[in-house]
Parts: sequence; structure tokens; C-alpha cells
Amino acid sequence: MIANDPRQWADSPERARPPAWAGFDVNHTVRVRLTQTGLAEYRRVREEFNAANPKAGPLALEPKLDDEGYYSDQMWSLMRDFGHLCRLFGEPPFETTILLPADHLAPAP
Repeated sequence: MIANDPRQWADSPERARPPAWAGFDVNHTVRVRLTQTGLAEYRRVREEFNAANPKAGPLALEPKLDDEGYYSDQMWSLMRDFGHLCRLFGEPPFETTILLPADHLAPAP
């Protein structure tokens, strides 16, 4: 069955209504926990940049993580940097839960 197909909502009482939706601007910051795949990609891109641009001043090879081990970036930047690694049967670059700031969620249009 297709995800969010209305026919599946009546399968059980708790799914009798469609899910509630909220809007989120991709320019806002999100938090994720990078996996080993994500860390390796982060380092690979920066190593390539540093090698190709020796006069630019080196980019840090380690991501800045908060006290809880989360990496923060704008959603569009996260998609740009890691989106090509998000595929079926692939090792994801970050854990599948993306933390969104609740104060930046808006009602769906």
C-alpha cells in the first residue's frame, strides 16, 4: 500500500484520520547524529577541498558536535552534503531521526 494512502487510515481506530502536517522552512537549522558513513563523507569532501585549494586555508576535518553528539546545519545544506548517500539499502549518513526546532514549525498551507 502507498504511504499515506487514505484507505489505510480506517485500518484501526487510532488511524481513522490522516496525519497532521506542519510546515518547515529548509533554511532553518536541524540536528542529526552522523553515522560512520556520514563522518567519512564529511572528512572526504573537506580533504578534497583542502588538497585542491591550498591557499584557501584548511577546512576542519572533524564536524562540530554538541554535547549530545548532534551535528547541526541548515536542512538544505544537509540535503546537499549527504543527500546522495540516502538510498535504498545504503548505509545512511546520519541516524534516521532528524530533530527540527519546534518553534520553527508552521501550520501546513
